[in-house]
Amino acid sequence: MTPVLLLSLFACTGDPASGTAVGNPGKLDFTGTDVPDDVVLAGAVLDVAAVELGTCGGDVERIVLGLELDLLAAPTWPVQVEAGEYCSVVAELDGLDIAGVTTDGTGFGFAMSPDDLVLEQGFQVDGDQLLVGVPLPVDAALIEELGGEGEEVDFGGDDQEAQDLAQDISSGATLGRDTDGDGQIDSDPVSVAPGESTEATGTSADSASSGCQSASGSTRSSPLLLWGLLALGWLSFSRDRRRRSETSWPHGE
Repeated sequence: MTPVLLLSLFACTGDPASGTAVGNPGKLDFTGTDVPDDVVLAGAVLDVAAVELGTCGGDVERIVLGLELDLLAAPTWPVQVEAGEYCSVVAELDGLDIAGVTTDGTGFGFAMSPDDLVLEQGFQVDGDQLLVGVPLPVDAALIEELGGEGEEVDFGGDDQEAQDLAQDISSGATLGRDTDGDGQIDSDPVSVAPGESTEATGTSADSASSGCQSASGSTRSSPLLLWGLLALGWLSFSRDRRRRSETSWPHGE
């Protein structure tokens, strides 16, 4: 066994802990999605208390925000995300206020308290810009039925209309990448099983040398197996050196 092979064995042991990886940190923000064509929104403010990022190894990082985020504005990226593999994002909400007008001229306002946004899907982060899409499916027909042109209809948290909309918002949230930072979620899905490659981030399981792959696909070598191979290699090297020494040493008659 040559010294080069010994070094390659050491290189195969460098497997980062689950949920972390070598790479660039990413960032995360929230944006409004699914606004009907017959509605014009004047404002949509989401009160986010905290964001929890769950790694695929079971660890959870909780980031306290306490911010009111404008879902209609350009991203400000208030959440920094370490590079690595994740399996969930949870946004703890304190409220959501929406205001606007239908295309027929009926104004409206919603003051709601949606349930927390829970997104369970595997994804990788390596310098990515991530957006949580918050759906805003305001029912223009319902609003116009309750109020006429030039009037305004307001819904509070106790109103069934506000509760129904809040439920749609909590259950319809999505997670995506915003590669160009324009506040729009890319068409390519963000959901990527941990370990798989993704063109959006340029990260891939191929970054590990194929020579380090074991039969199970893991790049982490067993310590006992490693030291066993090192011992065998050293023994072979020593025997070979001794054999060469014996053949080259002059023998007396």
